[in-house]
Amino acid sequence: MGRGNYSFRKDLPEAKKTEKQIAWLMYTKRGYKCIGERDDNKWDLEHEDYEGSTFTTEVKEDKRCEETGRVAVEFHSRNKPSGIRVTEADYYIYKVWKPGGMADVYIMDTETLKEICVQDTEDTPLWLFIDYESGDEGSMTANFIFPLEVIKVISDYLGEVPQKVPKHILDKNTVMV
Repeated sequence: MGRGNYSFRKDLPEAKKTEKQIAWLMYTKRGYKCIGERDDNKWDLEHEDYEGSTFTTEVKEDKRCEETGRVAVEFHSRNKPSGIRVTEADYYIYKVWKPGGMADVYIMDTETLKEICVQDTEDTPLWLFIDYESGDEGSMTANFIFPLEVIKVISDYLGEVPQKVPKHILDKNTVMV
């Protein structure tokens, strides 16, 4: 099934397509314009709501969820904190693949996600485990692994989208500045 290339350089163009798809979804479902984007670990997209307020999102895609029923939340890579540990985004958005060529998209408050990402084994919920064998070869990437049901409880459902980003979305510049 769908997996990343485990190479940041190779995965970045696909991530940019997903970000454009998410910007389109946020605009068509919620009326939020995408007014900015970044290529660092702070956040991915900046949005403006209908009242002129702005907020940022971190966009993630879990291609293995359709096989595992779980969602990975990165917190460590290349011997330093990453992902949920360093983001400055207001919200996390997950595009999770499901059987049949479609994906569900969920948005959650970053602080809520951080609260359930615990490492202390005494406080670790029984449904959470940590995977230390993900990411690029040699990257020592570590993820918190959640059942999809947990993600559904702490998030709002944005909608269903195709796994592959449709060409008409990639061609439009109306939702991204």
